[in-house]
Amino acid sequence: MMRHLSPTGSPIKFSEFAGWLTNIATRRNHTEVLLQLAKGVLGMDAGFLFSTGRGAMTALLAAVKLQNSGNDRDEVIIPAYTCYSVASSVINAGLKIRLCDIDPRTLSCDERQLRQIDFSRVVAIVSANLYGLPNDLPMLEKLAKNEGILLIDDAAQSLNAKIDGRYLGSFGDAGILSLDKGKNVTSIQGGLAVTNHPALAELLSKEVEKLDPLSFKRQLIEFVKVVIYYFFLNPYAYKLPANISFTGLGETRFETDVEVSQYPAFLSSLATAQFNRIDQITQSRTRHGFYYDEALQSNQSITKIDRLAQTEPAYLRYPLLVHDENQRRELLEGFREYGISASYPKSLSSVSEIAGHLVGERRCPAAETVAQQIVTLPTHAYVRETDMNRIIDILAEL
Repeated sequence: MMRHLSPTGSPIKFSEFAGWLTNIATRRNHTEVLLQLAKGVLGMDAGFLFSTGRGAMTALLAAVKLQNSGNDRDEVIIPAYTCYSVASSVINAGLKIRLCDIDPRTLSCDERQLRQIDFSRVVAIVSANLYGLPNDLPMLEKLAKNEGILLIDDAAQSLNAKIDGRYLGSFGDAGILSLDKGKNVTSIQGGLAVTNHPALAELLSKEVEKLDPLSFKRQLIEFVKVVIYYFFLNPYAYKLPANISFTGLGETRFETDVEVSQYPAFLSSLATAQFNRIDQITQSRTRHGFYYDEALQSNQSITKIDRLAQTEPAYLRYPLLVHDENQRRELLEGFREYGISASYPKSLSSVSEIAGHLVGERRCPAAETVAQQIVTLPTHAYVRETDMNRIIDILAEL
């Protein structure tokens, strides 16, 4: 039977799935344990759960806006190539977007352009850390401190990655973690905002108290999603959802509205169980990422993304750039069964839905080029060495 790899995902063990069903039957709630694990890993004083990662980001940015309601700062700097939900969260929090182009070699913010930005109305800067590769967070942290603005460390795609031994999500004033499907630790959906900033913690605490729970119908849908995810992420079963968009795994779209709701407590035991083995999950992904890195060589057809010094990536996926449009199309259309895929087909500067919310420089040529050339390779636990060797051979044939 032919195997079909998903582009991303974190396999749920049978013991975790069985334990989850048992906890639902006995109505056991693991949300506090989950929060303590997340805060403990990141060394943060306060943590708050939301129904999605983008919901957590929206609530955090709304708190930032409220904290600055007495001044005229209403802009948030975000990388021009990042997850669309970051831009959507800024908009839904009632703030404006100021884009910064990226360095295509690292996918981090272009430091030279960043230092040319007018910070007079900027309230915060958000990192990206795409695909588990850390941005230059020490630089961003120092710059934010010097400019008197907040740094929000978006670790949604980089849980357990480190810089010089320090976990991503702990840089700056607040961090974002995601438990959505496809992330290193998953409960199919969910997000956390963590902070050591007392004022932000107080505002977020008040916001969480007002949140509505998901309806019974929505919770039933999430239950079904977990069951589907557990059975169909396996490469011998994934071909069905991959061909009929059964789960939406890996789907990329811009959402105008962001729902900010309570985290469904019945999902918490799944995330808690995976948090307890996060080092094992990360080691597997890192091993696969390094395997690609050692075997692949940058050439006229492809360019590898550089790891910054002192960083320990988590490799949610392994990204690279394919320069020829036809070769890239052939890879993405002809080798889907190997989990070869792409994400964010446009830079934020090219997404029409956010155009009216942008301030400052709108041309971001590096981000636009990366969006047209990015290809990602799978690194999750279902990937075998034979899969990686075949993918490496396919890329070599370019």
